[in-house]
Amino acid sequence: MCYRAEAHSACTETFYKAALVEEIKSEPARPTEEKQQMLELLKRFEEESIEEEGSDEEDDLALRLEGYTANGQANSSTMLAGKFNPILLFNVFHLSLTYAYTVRTFAASFLSTRVSDELEGIREFMLPLSPFLRDRKSTVTFTSVDSVITDWVSHLPELPNHRLLKLLTEDARRIFHSQPIVVEDDSPSQSSNHDNCMRFLSDLHTLFDGLKKHAHVTHKLTFYLAFLVNLPTSASRELLAQ
Repeated sequence: MCYRAEAHSACTETFYKAALVEEIKSEPARPTEEKQQMLELLKRFEEESIEEEGSDEEDDLALRLEGYTANGQANSSTMLAGKFNPILLFNVFHLSLTYAYTVRTFAASFLSTRVSDELEGIREFMLPLSPFLRDRKSTVTFTSVDSVITDWVSHLPELPNHRLLKLLTEDARRIFHSQPIVVEDDSPSQSSNHDNCMRFLSDLHTLFDGLKKHAHVTHKLTFYLAFLVNLPTSASRELLAQ
């Protein structure tokens, strides 16, 4: 991955310092203690990314996230318990609308598996719909599902009809829907932890990965994936209930 290479360390620094850190600090409503906790999480994630530089570059993204969960689960869960601010989740919801719209437009099950001649066209189609993903220094955040939908629609080349907008919104909400998992006959069912969100972000990550000009995009997507790893499933339910 580009952001793990020494030659592109500036991409990492730009993203964390100019986008995420600035975004957190710029929110006056967030308690000072919570801001510090979020910054500490970002710092630890950045440090772990640097430590991984000597590992095999062919490691699968899912395996890296699994390792991040195992190493950081206890501390991050304690840090976020009862104090989690879902503001970044609205950005993920915005991306899910873009993803749903793109998948339907290109009639694709997975964007990253399309023929190579189509991939750049897909990237160029998507990025204007969620500009905060493309903008290295973006500090755009959202406060509600309605604000996400309003902003997203404003970036479309033309206003969608009611039927299409309803369909895309249902697609996005379905991505956030947790499926019950039964492990044993005598065990209670469990909810998957944002499996569908992880899948669509991983698909986007694969779509942009390995391209120097999109290094900051893949790094942002990696952060959103790590963010979801430690996100309580209840947080997305509360988000969509608004």
